[in-house]
Amino acid sequence: MSRHILLIIVTGPSILGFISRADAQRVTRGPYLQISTPTSMIVRWRTNQATDSRVTYGRSLGNLTQRMDSQELTREHVMHVSGLVPGTKYYYAVGSSSAVLAGDDASHFFVTAPSPGTEKPVRVWVVGDSGTADPNAERVRDAYSRFIGNTHTDLCLMLGDNAYPNGSDAEYQRAVFDMYPGLLRQTVVWPTIGNHDALYAGPVTQVGPYFDMFSLPRLGEAGGVPSGTESFYSFDYANIHFICLDSYVSDRSPRGPMLTWLENDLAATTQKWIIAYWHHPPYSKGGHKSDTERRLVDMRKNAVPILESYGADLILSGHSHSYERSYQLHGHYGSSDSLTPDMIVNGGDGHINRNGPYMKASTGTVYIVLGSSGKLTEGPLDHPAMCTSSMKLGSVALEIMGNRLDARFISKTGSIKDYLTIQKGTSAHKGPALYASEAQVIPVETGSPRTIDIRVTHSADDAEESAAGTTKLSSSDLEIVYDGGEQIVGLRFSKVPIPQGASIDRAYIQFKVDETNSGDTSLIIAGEDRDDASSFSATHQNISSRKRTSASVAWSPGAWNTVGKTGPKQCSPNIASIVQSLVNRLGWSSGNAMAFIITGEGERTAESFDGDQAGAPMLHVEYRSP
Repeated sequence: MSRHILLIIVTGPSILGFISRADAQRVTRGPYLQISTPTSMIVRWRTNQATDSRVTYGRSLGNLTQRMDSQELTREHVMHVSGLVPGTKYYYAVGSSSAVLAGDDASHFFVTAPSPGTEKPVRVWVVGDSGTADPNAERVRDAYSRFIGNTHTDLCLMLGDNAYPNGSDAEYQRAVFDMYPGLLRQTVVWPTIGNHDALYAGPVTQVGPYFDMFSLPRLGEAGGVPSGTESFYSFDYANIHFICLDSYVSDRSPRGPMLTWLENDLAATTQKWIIAYWHHPPYSKGGHKSDTERRLVDMRKNAVPILESYGADLILSGHSHSYERSYQLHGHYGSSDSLTPDMIVNGGDGHINRNGPYMKASTGTVYIVLGSSGKLTEGPLDHPAMCTSSMKLGSVALEIMGNRLDARFISKTGSIKDYLTIQKGTSAHKGPALYASEAQVIPVETGSPRTIDIRVTHSADDAEESAAGTTKLSSSDLEIVYDGGEQIVGLRFSKVPIPQGASIDRAYIQFKVDETNSGDTSLIIAGEDRDDASSFSATHQNISSRKRTSASVAWSPGAWNTVGKTGPKQCSPNIASIVQSLVNRLGWSSGNAMAFIITGEGERTAESFDGDQAGAPMLHVEYRSP
């Protein structure tokens, strides 16, 4: 018996009948955004196989009618999208001529930079030494995400050591591209190089993972004087001029290429705000000491005088794994023991409702060391130039609008550990700065400390909302937050006699135990972002639909083992940042009501107004009148 074997060999395009070439294509990195200008954006992504490149884009979702193509077969796709409108939102998708691989949805968009000099609200997220790719970095990321809510971040600054330990391509994948995928597809990241980033990259040769994965403006294409290198550069956004320096490898001598370029760049800018950043801090007594370490000393002696002479407003660095924030300084270029009172332009705290903001008529620069976005390293934290220092994980949020800059240090729990305001005059000084004595300092006086205690006084002032959105007003207790499923708890305190603009020193909510609970519980407390909070009602999603404050506080209460107990374990953490944000509102006035919203997981059961009026939740606030 003979057997016949039929052998069919398929070659060329017909193999698509069995394996879809489009299905085999896959995005393995990104998409992510680089070099935003008023009329262009660079969109980058990586694929698992070499393909041609296509970006489609448009101003409305589902209507991506414009496109750019490249015929080059590559895994590293770099598409320069041009001909755009300044300050405009575009939705986009990326892929090849045969497939859309990512985008064409609400999360894939970019916003072009506004025209230079435009005065608009600008939000900047700053992280330093964030490249640990571990739960520390995740908590810092998530705390900032809760802080901004649905607000767009215009740009992100990375202060170096973005990927530990060596800055390899794989380490960058874990520490940056896998850590911040949502941010990267909507917000341009502007990095500086740290010592750990440079182990696999050469700032002199401009090769290696750092230089291969980032497109940076060496030709002045985003504003500023061309630097000719991606190691240091500048760019404009709205009314801000940003300067990124390389404190690790580039020549730091006064007449070297970098600092010569720096002076030329500063002389050319006409922007209202000047913000500079690099890795090694000029002032620090954290894990690294600026008195003795060569790169830190060089930047203080050589770069800082140039920046201060042209009126730089804020300088950001990392390297020391801590948070340190200076007074407003001018002229301090020696070791820490050489600081004299005349070098401190404003020795206040910069808090707008305490000592008052840092007023900037001409001179005065604030320095922030932020090396704690991924790890902490102990140090004395006693540099005399610092207004405040802390060994806390966190990031910094900058908000700039017109003549005002606000900076907040957001801890990994979401609490605001430090904040400051810089306020400019009606016009910004350009060129070499004037004498420090000409800086205007306007302190804000505060009265004697006062204390208030206010309880929930009505059934409609403590409420529970189930996962299905049903709101209950008259429960005999408050399950915070598990009651057959995770729910949301709302608390409202009426007739709060705190004047607008008061300074909040301390605040907390005191509960009374109704049932014992000891399981792990993790809660987030936020305020209702409203001038005068209304009572809760039994309407669908009445609590969750309320807008929440950007300030929030995390709480992991210990076990509640005794019914009727009202001790420290039943007391929330300090929620002063939340209360402060409410009384700072322009529409707030003494006698208004404020509400708080509690979410999370786990269970602690407290008395409610309907269960025990005398044991209902109580708001305690310590404040000073303006």
